[in-house]
Amino acid sequence: MVKEEQDIAYQESLLADRAKEVVRKQNQAEKEEKEKLQFEEEEKQKHERLQAEEMKEAIRQSLEESLPEEPAPDCTEPVSMIRIRTPDMSNIERRFLAANPLQVLLNWVESKGYPRNSFKVLQSWPRRDVTELDTHQTLMNLQLYPQEMLILEER
Repeated sequence: MVKEEQDIAYQESLLADRAKEVVRKQNQAEKEEKEKLQFEEEEKQKHERLQAEEMKEAIRQSLEESLPEEPAPDCTEPVSMIRIRTPDMSNIERRFLAANPLQVLLNWVESKGYPRNSFKVLQSWPRRDVTELDTHQTLMNLQLYPQEMLILEER
């Protein structure tokens, strides 16, 4: 009788151990699946970020290539000297023909890595957001002639 009880207890213990092993394997498989899905999601996000960066760079290069030549210092036409203070407090500058439309200036700013959807170009006096002005107006008409100091600010 004791032997039968021991055999029954052993069988119950063996079943319990097997059940625990099955649960442990299930948990391990779920954990591995979760890690795999997380890794795949991270890779997908990394790929999407890379594609977005490549697209930004392609747009930046396209804008840079579309810019007209910078007027020579001895140019006889009216020239506007534009300086822009960037968010990191450095300055970028370029000469434009005063007859150039504002769009040329904004394309130049964007070609320097400051997209219009992330940054705005501000004129200090009178204080106004240059990115909101009519982009077909000339720099001279917008009073950005003969020189102007503009400020880049994050939106």
